[in-house]
Amino acid sequence: MKNFSWVKLAITASFWFNGGMSFNEKRPHNFAYIDGANLYKGIADLGWKLDYKRFRLWLSNKYQVQEAYLFLGLIPKYKDIYTYLQKVGFTLVFKEITY
Repeated sequence: MKNFSWVKLAITASFWFNGGMSFNEKRPHNFAYIDGANLYKGIADLGWKLDYKRFRLWLSNKYQVQEAYLFLGLIPKYKDIYTYLQKVGFTLVFKEITY
């Protein structure tokens, strides 16, 4: 998977932006909906590690994303990671997983 392109990474990360502007505001209301499992797998396949804080800032600066929703499976042993992701600006949406 060394020929992995940024375009494919964007698709794998499952970005969907919902934008619009009200008459009274100059900034668009952009939202990012990110499938956390695909994002993690795409980055891991490249042998990279993602700095989620910088990623959140990039979404904000490049695409004016005001809300970034990160969809994840809920695994109780990772509660510290979930707390960190919320601290850096992601809104987490959980689905309970079954083994």
